[in-house]
Amino acid sequence: MHSSWKTAKINQVCRVITGGTPSTAKPEYWNGEIPWITPMDLSKQGGKYIKKGSRSISKKGLAGSSAEKIPTDSIIMSSRAPIGYLAINKQIITTNQGCKSFVCGGEIDVEYLYYYLAHHMDEVKRLGSGSTFTEVGKKQLENLNIKYPSVSAQKKIASILSTTDGEIRKTDQIIQKTEVLKQGLMNELLTKGIGHKKFKKTKLGEIPEGWEAVAVGQLCDCIVPGRNKPKSFSGNIPWITTPNIKDSRIDYKSNINFVSKEELIECGNKKIPINSVIMTCVGEFGIIAVVDQEISINQQLHAFLPSNQVTPTFLRLSLVSQKEQMYNLATKTSVPYLNKSNCNSILIAKPPIAEQEVVAKIICSIEDKVLANKKMLNQLIGKKNGLMHDIFSQKVRVNSYE
Repeated sequence: MHSSWKTAKINQVCRVITGGTPSTAKPEYWNGEIPWITPMDLSKQGGKYIKKGSRSISKKGLAGSSAEKIPTDSIIMSSRAPIGYLAINKQIITTNQGCKSFVCGGEIDVEYLYYYLAHHMDEVKRLGSGSTFTEVGKKQLENLNIKYPSVSAQKKIASILSTTDGEIRKTDQIIQKTEVLKQGLMNELLTKGIGHKKFKKTKLGEIPEGWEAVAVGQLCDCIVPGRNKPKSFSGNIPWITTPNIKDSRIDYKSNINFVSKEELIECGNKKIPINSVIMTCVGEFGIIAVVDQEISINQQLHAFLPSNQVTPTFLRLSLVSQKEQMYNLATKTSVPYLNKSNCNSILIAKPPIAEQEVVAKIICSIEDKVLANKKMLNQLIGKKNGLMHDIFSQKVRVNSYE
């Protein structure tokens, strides 16, 4: 530990302010010139800084309520529903009582405090209490300990972490743009194909002449898993559930159970062969992957076994594009679900195999770019978390920051 670092309670270096809400029965209290921030606004702001929320209050509303003006460059934190959203305000604002604001004194740099609180948010959340919803109070926050070096060192630390944040934000923007490109290509290629001039009307809308609008059940066999869950997980066949499907691929690295062939027979289940296409049929639809090794699945998934009329990858992409149709076909209960008949009746547009392969190759090339950037994003987030751990635990010195 560096001896130059100090420890203090938050209320020794900051003023903590609880927000308030003007009476909604008085229209003159609202739609004024003073931004009014809520936890919902913090959840949507999508960056480190915030200037306004979805609503504003008037000077009368400020005077007639417990809301206070928060000086520019303070920390705004949601203290309930949920605890933990953070932002730095870049103009004078007010907040509701679901937020706590930290007005920094001369010993604390606001950007440093932002990262310090972000890194220690689990500790902050543990201070929360309540039966209806968990909330952390002003007193608890005021008594929270904070460790900090000199202001110049704080600024250096914040600059380093801000640089990494910039890299994260830039990579995330690339991912979002590439996802938009992918969606546009899917909409175009899965309905219009490549270079077609003549089209025909179908239940799916216009598709090229030479294509067919076909129910998936006419192109595939299917496997519907048994309702019984295995009694033991001790074999070598992956037992795949919805959370194991990530980015249109099966993730075998996290939270996977394995079953034996004997246990599958016992619970009335079957192995799903390679090149099958599995998709969710309960709750959220459109989570779909091509099987790349023998697996088993639970009852929230449905397996298609493509015939030689459709390639597995083209089928996956086509099914992803038909989420709205799936919801229309689904049985509506507290949780929507597709039974075997529903699944097999999903319509897709089917071009000849050669064109399926070309379309799938184009879309998959964009998917690969998205995955590469997501991998980079995860590496950057890991880098940032590692930096914060090393800096705030004082395991390393930041070069020349003191």
